Amino acid sequence: MASTAGGETPEPPLQPTAPFDDASADTILRSSDGSSFHVCRAVLASASPFYRAMFSLPQPDSEPAVPVIEVSESSHLLNRFLRMWYPGADQIAAFHSLDELCELVALALLKYDVQFIAPHLQLCLLGFLAAHPVDIFAIACRYRWRAVAHQAANACLKLPLASLLDCPAPTQLKHISADLYHALITYHRKCGVAASAGVPSASACAWPLSYTERAQARLKDTPAADLFDPMLIAPAHAESAMCAGACRTTGPIHLAQLITEEYAPAVKCAIEAVPLDLGF
Repeated sequence: MASTAGGETPEPPLQPTAPFDDASADTILRSSDGSSFHVCRAVLASASPFYRAMFSLPQPDSEPAVPVIEVSESSHLLNRFLRMWYPGADQIAAFHSLDELCELVALALLKYDVQFIAPHLQLCLLGFLAAHPVDIFAIACRYRWRAVAHQAANACLKLPLASLLDCPAPTQLKHISADLYHALITYHRKCGVAASAGVPSASACAWPLSYTERAQARLKDTPAADLFDPMLIAPAHAESAMCAGACRTTGPIHLAQLITEEYAPAVKCAIEAVPLDLGF
C-alpha cells in the first residue's frame, strides 16, 4: 500500500453499509477514493440547499438511470457526514481528534449548508473544550456560536494569561479576526483583575491573610484557578499549625469553610460580572 508524503499509510476506502448500500436508491455519491454511497435524491435536496440547487438544474438527456455525483470527500469523511443526519443511518458518535471534527463542521456548514445539525456539532465540540479551549473559542467565533464562544472563553480562564500570549497559536485562530482574539485576551485580563479583587479580606490571624495574598496573585494570572490547589493550601496549613490559638487544630477546617462559603462564590460572582464583547 502506498504511503503519503508524511510517511503515513492512508486508510483503505470504506465499503458503505446500510442504508448506503441500497441498490434501489436513485443517486450515487462517489467518494474521492472510489466508494459508492447509494442515497435518495429527495433526502439530499431536503437537507442541503447545495444539492437542492444542483438537482434543480436541467439534466442532460443522456443522464443514466442512477446518476453518479463525484465528490471531493474521502469515503470515511463522507460516511461520517451522512451518518450525522441521513434517515435510518446509525450515527458515529466518537471523534478521534478535534481536527477531524473541524473538517466535518466545515463540510456540513460551509460546503453543503446542512444547518440543522449545528446544535449537534456544537455538543461534539464541547467534548474537546477542556483540552482545547482556545481552539473551541475560535471555532465558535468562526460560526458565530455565541453561547459556545462564552463557554470556551470561560474555560480559557483556567489557563495562565501567558499561555494565551506566548504559546504557539492554536490552528483554529487563523480563521478569526485579530479583534476577536484581542477580545479573548482582554476578557481574560479583566477577569483576572476582577477575580483577584473578589477574594474578601481575611480574619485577623496572619495565616488566612497570607493565603488570600497568594490566591489573589494566582487569580490575577489565572482567573479560574483552583482555590484548593495544594500550592495555595499547604503553606496556609503549615502556618496555622504554628498559631498559638485554636487555629492550631481548627485552621484547615476554617480555611476550607472560608474558601467554600466566601472566597469561591465571591470570585465566581466577580467573573460573571465581566462582559465578553464579541461583536456578534
